[in-house]
Amino acid sequence: DKYREDSVQMAADAIGMEVTARDREDIIRVLSNRYPFALYSSRPVAEEIKGKFLMEKGFADYEKEMPFIFHNSKINLNITSRTIQTGIPKRVLDILACGGFCLTNYQTEIAEYFEDGTDLVMYSGMGDLVAKVEYYLNHEEERRIIAENGNRRVREAFDLDDKVG
Repeated sequence: DKYREDSVQMAADAIGMEVTARDREDIIRVLSNRYPFALYSSRPVAEEIKGKFLMEKGFADYEKEMPFIFHNSKINLNITSRTIQTGIPKRVLDILACGGFCLTNYQTEIAEYFEDGTDLVMYSGMGDLVAKVEYYLNHEEERRIIAENGNRRVREAFDLDDKVG
């Protein structure tokens, strides 16, 4: 009696998850046909999505391996689920807290806390994403400075202490 099923919201969530999955597949296809693209996922990528430079790395432990991956990757992508309308995705904070360079889709709250092009970089669509990947792969020093700024900003603005235990 306490749980009520909202069929409209359930349908909207299902559509949002499908649209997000298709967005991510398009991004993987486009970028991995142009650049070396390491993908960490426990699910294999469908053949029609794989670009010629895709490297499927399999599962990476989020607490033990991902900090190293975030810190050492040239570009870390955040593709926010279409079902998330507000807030800063935890992935963005995690990438920045590890000193990684974060390239993310635009979200209002991200822009409120972080300066685009200074602390991280936001893209507005596929063409913009491809252009920014190309640019930042060719501007290593600028990419490094943005990652350092993002790391400093996330440490100033957010409590990163481990409260578990």
